[in-house]
Amino acid sequence: RGLLLAQGEALVAAPERLRAGFQRVPNCLLAASPGFVRRMLATAPAGSPALAMLGADRKCAVRLLQYCLSDMVLGSPVDTDGGEAYAHLAGLPLALAADGQIRRFGRKGEKDGLYVSTPEEAELLRKVGSRLVDPTLPPAVLEHLRSEAMQAYTNVRMMTPAVLSQALSAVL
Repeated sequence: RGLLLAQGEALVAAPERLRAGFQRVPNCLLAASPGFVRRMLATAPAGSPALAMLGADRKCAVRLLQYCLSDMVLGSPVDTDGGEAYAHLAGLPLALAADGQIRRFGRKGEKDGLYVSTPEEAELLRKVGSRLVDPTLPPAVLEHLRSEAMQAYTNVRMMTPAVLSQALSAVL
């Protein structure tokens, strides 16, 4: 709610009967759905109040990430509408890194990947914490980040033994 208000979006809590009446008028009343919030974040300019709020309040960023994932079906096959929905996360400033930074999710194949690791791996790789997803995120969020569809459409990857070995050699 605070994020939408900071971005200048008008919010109204309306009873169901009133909302039903407004549904007859196209684009008159829009629900603040996860998709709406994703589109708003995707178009928010750098330095906007909404992005500043995310950077200042990590709990808000976690809740917003949870909300933006809430309409995605965990376990959807990659080549289905459900799997392709993860592509809508690319560009959103909701990638919470182990070092406390908030980064943007990228598209698959982008140079700077984000790796989902265990807390133990993250501890070993503290020096490259900006490249690791925060392992203390809620379990449901981590499940989405580990999903095949997430990895097919974004720059999020699982920490594999080969990647861990390479990262350790760079850190040591």
